[in-house]
Order: sequence, then structure tokens, then C-alpha cells
Amino acid sequence: MLAVALLASCAGPGADAPLRPGETAGPAPTTAPPLPDGTAPATAGDLVGRWQPGTDYATDPHVVLAEDGSWTGTDGCNVADGTWRVGAEGRLVVTSGGHTEIGCEGEPVPDLLARSSRAGFDGAVLVLVDHDGVELARLERG
Repeated sequence: MLAVALLASCAGPGADAPLRPGETAGPAPTTAPPLPDGTAPATAGDLVGRWQPGTDYATDPHVVLAEDGSWTGTDGCNVADGTWRVGAEGRLVVTSGGHTEIGCEGEPVPDLLARSSRAGFDGAVLVLVDHDGVELARLERG
């Protein structure tokens, strides 16, 4: 009985609960960290497509952002998916479902996307930034 009460109190409003199948990410945040100098904010149309590191890996790490707000990706061994939404000035909200944790050579592209709070472009290169304004990744269309 106590366990049920504790779980119920954790699930109240404001809890950071993962999205359930069929749910989508909410609106993009209203404040965002700065993008690196010379980087233009991304729009939804800019982001749709396949993105990969500039370094070639035999394991092919990448993410694919779909028009419907879903994404799929791999670090080269593990598959992940979730939802994404971009707002004004490249503000980004990304959710991620569960995934396996097999170690391999590659780059954790799905994890980097899931940790991103803002997206922009340095020319044709996608730049992902976390909530502290730290650059997480530079990805190329592929």
C-alpha cells in the first residue's frame, strides 16, 4: 500500500514521465541556449532527413528525422527512436525510448540528439547544442 502511494505521488503533475507509444513531444521550450557564432537556427524543414557524423565508421551511426515528428537512429550497434519538435530559433524538444546497450565502435548519435536543446546550421552542417549551450555534435546530411 505504501509503495502504491509513493508511486502515485511521483507521477503527479510536473513529473518527468517518458512518453507512451502514440504520444508526441510537447511544445518547444521558450528559452534556449545560444548557438555557436555563425550558426543559423534550424527549422523543421531543415532537419527532416538522415544525419551522420563527418567521420566514417564501418558501423554507420546516424539518425533519421521524419516529417511526422518521429526519429530513428543507431550508434552503430544499438537502435533507438523517439519524437522531435523544433520551435522558434531552433529550440528543440526530443524524446527517446528504450534501447539496447551493446558496446561498439561508432558515435552515440541518438543519445546526442536526445540530449540536444537547440539545433542550428553552420553552412550545411547540423550543429546540436545542449541546455547549457555546450556543442554536442556536428552532423552531415547523409
